[in-house]
Amino acid sequence: MVSSAPSIGILRPRPFRVSIPQTELDAIKTLLRLGRLPPSTFENSHAGTSLGARRDWIHDSTKYWIDKYDWRIHEAQMNSVPNYLVDVQDDDGEVHTIHFLASFAKDKNAIPLLLLHGCPSTCYEFIPLIKRLSLSNSSPFHIIAPSLPNFAFSASPPHINLTMAAVACLMDKLMSGLGYGSSYVVQGGDIGSFVARMMAVRYHGCKAVHLNFNPMTPPTSLPSNIPPLTEAEQKGLQRANKFMSSGTTYATIQSTNPSTMGAVMSCSPGASLAWTGEKLLEQNMPLDMILTTLTLYWFTQTYARSIYAYRELFPGGASTPTLPTDDPSLYIHKPFEVIPVPACWVATTGKLSFVRYHKTGGHFAAQLSPAEFANDLIEFFGPMKNTLATVPPSPTASNASFDGDTHLTD
Repeated sequence: MVSSAPSIGILRPRPFRVSIPQTELDAIKTLLRLGRLPPSTFENSHAGTSLGARRDWIHDSTKYWIDKYDWRIHEAQMNSVPNYLVDVQDDDGEVHTIHFLASFAKDKNAIPLLLLHGCPSTCYEFIPLIKRLSLSNSSPFHIIAPSLPNFAFSASPPHINLTMAAVACLMDKLMSGLGYGSSYVVQGGDIGSFVARMMAVRYHGCKAVHLNFNPMTPPTSLPSNIPPLTEAEQKGLQRANKFMSSGTTYATIQSTNPSTMGAVMSCSPGASLAWTGEKLLEQNMPLDMILTTLTLYWFTQTYARSIYAYRELFPGGASTPTLPTDDPSLYIHKPFEVIPVPACWVATTGKLSFVRYHKTGGHFAAQLSPAEFANDLIEFFGPMKNTLATVPPSPTASNASFDGDTHLTD
């Protein structure tokens, strides 16, 4: 797909390329070499990850990270989709630098689609999906995929107490500033699902949401005509209960002691391999993907800056805001999601107009199952193209444009 960005917004995004100095690459390998493995214990030699990261996996992964992992290959992949930085002002006048990926369709009336990632992740998890959605000249979407505030190359002032509401506000201001404020749709997973729901509740410009993560407590009541839960739904609830009883310790620690954990993760890449890598490994993420996330987090000091959401979401979890009844929503159920809840539960929170159950896949669906994910997005959002309001050019933005290239080339 080859396209030019529409010049209808008041923001002036700046082209950006990921380029980590070689001295930083050398430094992380030095730190990994100097790091010390833990002693062998019953717990770290236990089969599986039920007691935490295994010592042999940490050893082998560290050796691979030092000797074979090639950051430059993944850096080139990050730059294969146009990257931008833009300054967004919040309601208090504070300026936040937001990093985002962008891919624009030739059709000026294509649907503006905001993709929101979670933690531990960044917008780069969406590159396989963006490329899948942009394969043809008839792409139905203008795609904006930001790094959430304080993730990767996004940066917020350190004195600001970021909340999910503040993040939702910044994401709406981003879409508005790019010229899409009157009509856009949102996809969210993990933390991004909470932000997406909040945007649907609070901002008129958000016309529909697509969720692949919807943690919630059982509804107090269900319609009498709801059929019994399927075997897949029952297994999903068993998985969710197991995760909530034994898989959220990391989240509780990050919510109650974020400063301490931020210090630990900022001191040692080996510590991040054990702490964060374990969670990614549980989702069957390939080692190169795991190391790319950890390496990017290390270079950008993301970990300490990005775990603010856990103070709000844990312990006890966050309540799920009810979607406005006139905003359609899609929910996809993946069997290996950490908290896969039944669609009939999700339907109690708003206007659920599309449900898709998949036989495979888990928490990082956009990254690990991009073809499936793209098909769901097109099937759900595609028919809305003619009903979503077209964004007119702003009379105050005649000089506003994206500087540089904003296209993908097959």
